[in-house]
Amino acid sequence: MNYTAYSLDRLMDFKNYKEICDRFLELAIDEETKEKLESILYKGGYKNYDPYGGEGRNNPYIDIQRRMGLAYLIIKNPDTFDKLVDNNIMYFHGTRVDALPGILKYGLNCVDKIKEHGEEVLTGEEWSRYDGNREFISFTDVLDIAESYSSLSPKNKTELSFPIVIGTTKEKISDAHMMHIQSSVPEIGVRGEFPKESISCILVPSSKIDIVKKMAGDIMVLPIDDVQNRFYWANPDGYELVVIEEKYNNLKEDIKSKEDELKGIKESVLGRTFTKIKQEVNKLMEFVKGDEVYERRATR
Repeated sequence: MNYTAYSLDRLMDFKNYKEICDRFLELAIDEETKEKLESILYKGGYKNYDPYGGEGRNNPYIDIQRRMGLAYLIIKNPDTFDKLVDNNIMYFHGTRVDALPGILKYGLNCVDKIKEHGEEVLTGEEWSRYDGNREFISFTDVLDIAESYSSLSPKNKTELSFPIVIGTTKEKISDAHMMHIQSSVPEIGVRGEFPKESISCILVPSSKIDIVKKMAGDIMVLPIDDVQNRFYWANPDGYELVVIEEKYNNLKEDIKSKEDELKGIKESVLGRTFTKIKQEVNKLMEFVKGDEVYERRATR
């Protein structure tokens, strides 16, 4: 299946793209993870999951961002990647948790609608008005771009302020009032408002999952980590990708420590299981010996 308009050969024009792919594959913990990474990095999608919406101005640089963002998710939050695939979630809107109470009450709203509700504009939407107005909500099919929007700080940032990403499906976007946006990044506009019922998931830092789950009701809440700690950087001017060695090594150590922790848990469980089995076998042997003693006495 051709997931995007760009062949692997075209992407290889970028300096270090092959190295980036090799680095990701080096981090794969098993064959299944490797299969997912190869499909995303080399083909642009995975099985029936086609993350390419084709909105806005697309180019190989943007396509690489799309692939690398999903590859990083496979490594860092594999269960979240599986949920996106299973539910066909491919459009994203980055914001801050400060906006979540209003979103859960009114749905996603443009700046003009937020003001109509008498609420303060707290998040990144404030940064991208046109002539003082903004009558649409922007979504993108590139997770990395949505995450960069979520990192925009509100004016009144608190300790409880953290980035979140709203996710939805192509079908739910198609049911909304879409509009064309002139933009340097791939995004699609939804005019006015996007109802709460059309939100498929909320992506939040792992440490904030419990907080957001209490707020979100029946909306699926999924972990997504290290928005600011990617080990790669893409420079569109020079068609170059850069590996940040320190961040890569940190990620590698993090994965190894989690593997060691999981291995320790498995060994502990197996050890307890073996001890329990041994105890039960000993009991059974004592029971059998008791029967043999009884039988010998009964025949005398």
